[in-house]
Amino acid sequence: DHDNPYRQNEPPHFEVFIYGSVAGGTGSGAFLPLAYLMKDIIGEFNWIPQLIGNLMLPSLFLNKVPRRLHADINANGYAALKELEHLMQLGTEGSISEEEFHYNPERDHSPEVTEKPYDFVYLADKPSSFELEEYKNAIADAAYLLLYSPLLGAQESNLDNYEKHQKGRVANYSVYYGSNNCAVLI
Repeated sequence: DHDNPYRQNEPPHFEVFIYGSVAGGTGSGAFLPLAYLMKDIIGEFNWIPQLIGNLMLPSLFLNKVPRRLHADINANGYAALKELEHLMQLGTEGSISEEEFHYNPERDHSPEVTEKPYDFVYLADKPSSFELEEYKNAIADAAYLLLYSPLLGAQESNLDNYEKHQKGRVANYSVYYGSNNCAVLI
């Protein structure tokens, strides 16, 4: 069926959803290298990967750690988002065309990357106007909706529109739009 989001495309098209945190630790240290590694692995088969990042911001973890660590967690998030913003500008008009980024010490590859790590990034944040105790359930529900509901088709058309819109932007558009192709999930 033409409307079936799982129909065969030539070449095969894969959507990869990567979930992680930018509050420090493995998630904020691995979310960029993991995206480039996934693109390499899928690209070896001449398949087209589309990577969707789902990143949890530090605000979701502040009630889980001592107050003395809040500044460190927020600094980790800020640094991770700055790196993401810089690399997401690859390929946009007026931006850098390549960047040195070492993401796989086990493999022989050029340290330069020429494309952004993700096609789209959702940022999960805790709004200040209400308390969300079970943010993990909200993120799981959002993942289910993105993968198994009619939202998948709608997301495809939105991604196309975002891609066309962002490619024509100058490199310093983040003053108005935040990081390239990012959206708030919660």
